[in-house]
Amino acid sequence: QTLNTEEKLSIQKSYYTFLSILVTNNIMDPFLVIEVPLMEQILITVFQGSVDFPDAVTQRICFQILRKFVEFFGNSSQLAANESEGKGAEKEVKSIGSHEFVQFIYKSIIPACFVAPIRHNEDSQLVNECIICLKTIQSTRGTQELSTYLSSQFFPQHFPNYCNSAQLIQTLIDNDLKATKRALKIFCQQFKQNEIT
Repeated sequence: QTLNTEEKLSIQKSYYTFLSILVTNNIMDPFLVIEVPLMEQILITVFQGSVDFPDAVTQRICFQILRKFVEFFGNSSQLAANESEGKGAEKEVKSIGSHEFVQFIYKSIIPACFVAPIRHNEDSQLVNECIICLKTIQSTRGTQELSTYLSSQFFPQHFPNYCNSAQLIQTLIDNDLKATKRALKIFCQQFKQNEIT
């Protein structure tokens, strides 16, 4: 029996809601014992939901899930502490390691934080979630690491024509939410104008 589009979207929403309930309540042990290929698939589906899902509420939920994963997997010392404290001790820890997750942060989560606002910049709550996700990456990985990556790799590779990247990075570092929202809005508008011309 084939499902129609509406039914598929409903199942996907339920899936994201289930993941959200787990991570919001800090029930992270199951993610420590999931085999790496399955955990990678979970991460990819949440990333896809954050940028492609045709419902802003669900997109925001996906960013909240990604943020919790960043807090849990993105800090190598925190992940090691979680493992050594016996979280998931009944079973061998099999899941994705800190190094692999950091790669996922840079290849998928950070791009999602810019692609989602480009597509849906009229949704201020979604834009807020993207900024909060970036701030979580900053606090987990460090200001220097994030700002260096954004200025030397991310913007030159993905948005080489964007001339105000330094201002956007600075507002992010300065913890100025309003200024970051303004800078991100300018970024989205400039990107769309460049696409048209």
